[in-house]
Amino acid sequence: MQLVVKPRPEILVLLGDQPIVHYLTKRGGPWRSLAQPSTERGYGRLLEMTIAGVKLQVLPLAHPRQASALGSHSERWRDAHAQWKAQTAPTLV
Repeated sequence: MQLVVKPRPEILVLLGDQPIVHYLTKRGGPWRSLAQPSTERGYGRLLEMTIAGVKLQVLPLAHPRQASALGSHSERWRDAHAQWKAQTAPTLV
């Protein structure tokens, strides 16, 4: 958790389910996988959260292997990421 608290990032990017579990679920967050915030709010949306007492924005995205269709992957996440990259990403920051 020191990596999140010390530099005080404005945006914490979580790539895939494992970081979501590590940073959100284990700290009382409402989601256990990328599918949950994506279904509730849309893929690749900034979420305001407090982690270790620090307010920041969290950006849950597909793991690069999924997003780039490298090896075993999900077409759902590849397509969602491609659409996000073209339409949503340019407007985030």
